[in-house]
Amino acid sequence: MDVKIALVTAKVALAVVFGYLGTGYVLSRILRHESSLWLSFTLSLIILYEVIFYLGFFSLTISYQTVILPLIGLCIIGAAGCRGKTSHCAIKWRWPKDRLSLFCLISVGIVFLTIMGRCLLAPLAGYDTYFRWDYLAVKILEQGNFDFYPPYTPTDFQNYFFPDGFPPLVSFTYLLLYAGAGKPQPALSCIPVALQFLALCLVCSALAKRWFGTGAATIAPVILMTSSLFLWSVAIGQETGYIALSLGTMLVCLWDAREEPRLGRLIVAGAVASMAPLSRIYGWAIPVCGIILMIGWRMKPKEITSFGLTIIVIALPWYLRNWFQTGNPVYCLEIFNFPINQVHIAIMNWNHKLFGVSSHPLLFLQEMTRILFFQAPLQLVFGLGATLFIGFRRGELLFCTAVMAAAWLASVGYTVGWGYSTRVLTPVLLLLSVAASSLYERLHSPKHYLLAAVLIGVALLNGFTHAVFFPQTSLPTPVWGSIKYAWQRESNIPSGEMELQKSLTPLAHKNIRILTDSAYAHVTLAEINIDVVPIWSPEVQFVFDSSVAPEQIRVRLIKLGINGVLLYIDGGNIPVLLQSPFYSQDSRNWIEYLHGDDWILYRLPDR
Repeated sequence: MDVKIALVTAKVALAVVFGYLGTGYVLSRILRHESSLWLSFTLSLIILYEVIFYLGFFSLTISYQTVILPLIGLCIIGAAGCRGKTSHCAIKWRWPKDRLSLFCLISVGIVFLTIMGRCLLAPLAGYDTYFRWDYLAVKILEQGNFDFYPPYTPTDFQNYFFPDGFPPLVSFTYLLLYAGAGKPQPALSCIPVALQFLALCLVCSALAKRWFGTGAATIAPVILMTSSLFLWSVAIGQETGYIALSLGTMLVCLWDAREEPRLGRLIVAGAVASMAPLSRIYGWAIPVCGIILMIGWRMKPKEITSFGLTIIVIALPWYLRNWFQTGNPVYCLEIFNFPINQVHIAIMNWNHKLFGVSSHPLLFLQEMTRILFFQAPLQLVFGLGATLFIGFRRGELLFCTAVMAAAWLASVGYTVGWGYSTRVLTPVLLLLSVAASSLYERLHSPKHYLLAAVLIGVALLNGFTHAVFFPQTSLPTPVWGSIKYAWQRESNIPSGEMELQKSLTPLAHKNIRILTDSAYAHVTLAEINIDVVPIWSPEVQFVFDSSVAPEQIRVRLIKLGINGVLLYIDGGNIPVLLQSPFYSQDSRNWIEYLHGDDWILYRLPDR
């Protein structure tokens, strides 16, 4: 047993060294770009993504060996090719000498260690992390490929529930660790989360130094850590931290390239900018910001071209693959005349009608102000104020903040709940923290320093407490709300689905197929070999055909082996489901089989 544990530990360590840090460090040296932890981490994840993507693209088995060996090989070849450049590009570390720097280091370290412990004990705390990013990694590890993603055929939907098509960079980071461990180990997800926190703090400091000076660079990471919204948004293990990292890293690299426009700097800037569209479709806003900034800075056309071509080479192949497999490069978004999943789009449009900003603008403004005041107070008050005040001098800060805030506002209607949508604000929080740090450079008297210390201390305590107590799916406000609700759930799976799984376990081998709109049910029942069919699967598209009689729909479902319907009593999708004659008219014939707190499982009668 000890040998097995040692072997797993070694494999995970190799994954971290070569998959998360090594290849990016070597690449930055090859391109003669100053190395840093945040840059090495960002570039390494892009290389990791490319290795796994092309393994799948060329129908090669995805396993620990087939991923780690190319990464090690790239490191060895790259290191051999850039010997003699170490002194120019080596990562340097200096212990802080002044009290302010030491205070900032200790403060960030305490919050960091606390939230890492929280992520280790309760990993993947996002509402949909469990059945999206994490589950995709689990299925790729199980299948040895990602041919089923994005899901388009009935067989694909047996493996993955939602008609998602965004690039799986986040899932690939989990996949490497799970492959090294030999099985899914969600606790290992705290490793990339930890590296994200470190990288974001460092890039926040680097950006503040370039824009506002050394004092701002020292205080900026502490201001960032005071935001419990930032801590939660990164800790849930989704794309938001990576998109913030992509934005911050791109701005630093472009700023350096503006001062010294070498090809290597431009390639690195393009590479880190590509992380955003490789994490989520709305991430394309970041490369667009980069190109517009370069034009505004009057950089040469060939420099802009080098930056843009790097992004195209790295990020575009995924979207071309989507186009080839589904007919829609941004599957499954409704854009132009590209094919879509009609049922899923109908549900998304209904959610947008309910939760869109335009539905209740005043109530939305009130709720967002409340959330941000408790969860990002320094960013809301001082960061936003500083951004507006210095916007004429730092147009790039104001512009990028506005673009990413607009991306968040556009996403609100498609997120079930206003509060949960705030995770998309992570890049904005990074920029506002940098902006707030600029005010530190304007302090002159001891009273001002004391006031700043008190404000930052109180906000940091608030962030620290949330780091300890933030619950699984949301971040209640104020802080005592987090303490009250903390640790209520022992699992990422809601208790209702756990109850359903327990009830159906005796029937696991009786060829049961269930129709539903619940991704949690899909994941939990898959563990006991019960097939769950999404309501938007092409296998059951006739369910929403109004020309087919309700009884005939039921007969056709039974012929497909679908003999159960799982319905959520207060489900938000009910109005869309009732557009089907099967749900609106035939439901009176269904036989109630099991009943939970918020769900009912019906059996379909044969006649």
